[in-house]
Amino acid sequence: MRSVRRLRRFRAGGFAGVLVCACVMAGCGSEQPQMTSYSSEASKSATPQLFTIPQEQMSHVQVVTVATTKLTRTLRLTGTVDYNAFKTTPVISQVGGPVSRVLVLPGEQVKRGQPMLEVSSPDYSRLLEMYLKAADSYRLANLDYARAEDLYHKNAAEQMLAV
Repeated sequence: MRSVRRLRRFRAGGFAGVLVCACVMAGCGSEQPQMTSYSSEASKSATPQLFTIPQEQMSHVQVVTVATTKLTRTLRLTGTVDYNAFKTTPVISQVGGPVSRVLVLPGEQVKRGQPMLEVSSPDYSRLLEMYLKAADSYRLANLDYARAEDLYHKNAAEQMLAV
């Protein structure tokens, strides 16, 4: 029962649990190959006690050689990216609406009058529709006027009115 409690402390207690578990295992083992945790040149009073790890638990132990190495410093900072106001020009659209297609890449040289983007504007669509209707009405009115003028010059208009 005590071993179970110590094992629970090992899981919950982190490093202190490792030491407790190692002490419990030291009393349970028989003559097994030992892993030491001290230098052979140090005095016994200044070093920790030895412990033995049973062979069936060795698969859970990883032995790593410690070596000095250079650590790279990585700084993770928050910030915002801002445009350079000296190298940018605002683009002003004559109509409002969302951009539907970008025709140039950022940083690309453009010429005066070159289209840079397409705007999908409901206002523009409505105005274009009104313009096309007005242009069609104007064309029909001109055709009617030309026909009436032709009939007038042939004196056919007076005969039509008399009937």
